[in-house]
Amino acid sequence: MIKQLLTLVLAVAFTTSCSLAPITPRVDAASVGKGVYKIENNVSPSSFSVIYGAGEKFDVGLDLELIMATAWGRYSFLNNPNGFSLGVNGGVFVGDADVKSNGYFSGLIASNQWSPKFRTTASVRYAELDYQFSPENNNSNWFSWDDAVFFDNAEEGSANIQADLTLSFLVKPYIELALGAVCQHLPRVKDSTRSSEGCVPTIGFSYYRL
Repeated sequence: MIKQLLTLVLAVAFTTSCSLAPITPRVDAASVGKGVYKIENNVSPSSFSVIYGAGEKFDVGLDLELIMATAWGRYSFLNNPNGFSLGVNGGVFVGDADVKSNGYFSGLIASNQWSPKFRTTASVRYAELDYQFSPENNNSNWFSWDDAVFFDNAEEGSANIQADLTLSFLVKPYIELALGAVCQHLPRVKDSTRSSEGCVPTIGFSYYRL
């Protein structure tokens, strides 16, 4: 059982590290509140986020993934922490490893707080990036994501569409468990022998009012 769990964690970490654009999901479309800090720590996708309420409807944040850092903002033009919220988000990211991907993204996010203990969130976003990979690296990996990531033609990896769905459960005051999935599609992949989609589960915790 422990070996299977370790294998799963390594698989998630690998797929996360090979993402061409950030895949950290947002778990709420409502603002965290002016002057409030929030921390999100995901096992899958492997990431750590700090969010700050810069205004009543505007938040800023920093995400750290395995090989990538993202600075972003979110504006909640329908800001209802106890009901339906709708917002837009956007940011810039830098990734530097065997795969280099620097760029920006923008998207739309919606959530509904069904009860004090349960919320659903869905979002979609588009990323444009400067993708670079040297075929000379020839990594030998345990998991077969090579076809989805390492392109001979950098243009194939230069755009990214992401969609995610998250269920959030309050487990203790100001602590939530997030479960769901996040998927990416690479619209510029023309080679039918290469994978242009990939999904990973969302498993993480959120900590409010720090």
